Amino acid sequence: MYKTPTPYGVVEKKGLLHARIVNGTRVACDVLLKEIADASTFTRGDLMGMLSAVSDAMARHLTLGDVVELEGLGYFSVSLKSNATAERCEVNSATVEFNSVHLRVSKEMKKKLSSMRLTRREKPDDKPELLPVERLALAMECLRIHVFMSRMDYQRITGCNKSMALRDLDFWVEASILRRYGSGKVIVYYSKNVEL
Repeated sequence: MYKTPTPYGVVEKKGLLHARIVNGTRVACDVLLKEIADASTFTRGDLMGMLSAVSDAMARHLTLGDVVELEGLGYFSVSLKSNATAERCEVNSATVEFNSVHLRVSKEMKKKLSSMRLTRREKPDDKPELLPVERLALAMECLRIHVFMSRMDYQRITGCNKSMALRDLDFWVEASILRRYGSGKVIVYYSKNVEL
């Protein structure tokens, strides 16, 4: 649950609460490919090749400004960014650049997601704090199932706050129990037994 922010200048009468999803573990593409391969006659290599071909074809059409539909998933389109100006003549191809790709989810996908089961998550305060060895065990179990995890994944599975998660993860990297990959906001952690 989170409190809706009160707009600036509006006198707050009573804070309204809304539900917000607590994201699960980040699912790597390799995990999806394995699940699909296990449930079909396609090999992981077939699926990887198809995914690469679809990605290349989508990129080609999106660079042309097309809207790409993936049936059952949704519609992909490109957005642009440029500096704000009052003069039309100041806007040209040199001042406009690619911004992002947007996905408008299809009705079929929304229908599939509408039946998702929801449960209320306990507050972290409601759970007793785990010992470091217990937090490490949960992390290693997560990495046994998934190739890597983020700091937020670690927080979710252990219930600890950001500073404790960073402290734990840094310690286990220094102790050569885990390895770190990436930089800035895109950092993941994986087992020392895995080669990336």
